[in-house]
Amino acid sequence: MFTGIIGNQAVLKKRQKLPRQIRLMFEIIGKSSPFRLGESVALDGVCLTVRAFRGKQFSADVIPETLRSTTLGKLRVGQRVNMERSLRLGDRLGGHWVTGHVDGVGFIKKIERRDENFRLQIGAPTDIIRPLVSKGSIAIDGISFTIQEVQNRHFVVGVTPHTYRVTTLQWKRSGDSVNLEVDFFAKLVERFLKNGQSTFLREKGLHKQGF
Repeated sequence: MFTGIIGNQAVLKKRQKLPRQIRLMFEIIGKSSPFRLGESVALDGVCLTVRAFRGKQFSADVIPETLRSTTLGKLRVGQRVNMERSLRLGDRLGGHWVTGHVDGVGFIKKIERRDENFRLQIGAPTDIIRPLVSKGSIAIDGISFTIQEVQNRHFVVGVTPHTYRVTTLQWKRSGDSVNLEVDFFAKLVERFLKNGQSTFLREKGLHKQGF
């Protein structure tokens, strides 16, 4: 489990093709405490398992499905990713609950500068747009954002100077792909309503549940 608050960036140093997966080797940029073997880490919002580490370098194996359904499949050597270590009990939850299970890939339609801040317009598939609401949460490349506006084929978030500076957004351009994870609780509500269980939210249903 993660929060969408980026702690570091990491740069891809090597891609190694294995019989059934790809091994990605990264180097952490900046200070970071040592990993533990088998620890979970989110790279551009994708939850991976640390298989080996030495100093600031570590590696993780990525299966074909993850390569196809996220931007990691097209990650190039020398390219940076956002990195977040997994949440520990007692840590502050500064963003929102992020699982590291990417729902799909969107793309940057427009980046606009607004004084010191930025306005980011993200194009996304219909199944990702559908559960989004204004003031709700979404993770973009692992970064927690509050949604400002939702349209049929895109949504808008605001980016503060700090977030822009400490993440890979500073190198992103219009047309670039990004990993998207819809807020976990929004997905639960959508599934609940889709299964026709919304009657429990009506007066009679609430009375039966003791409300």
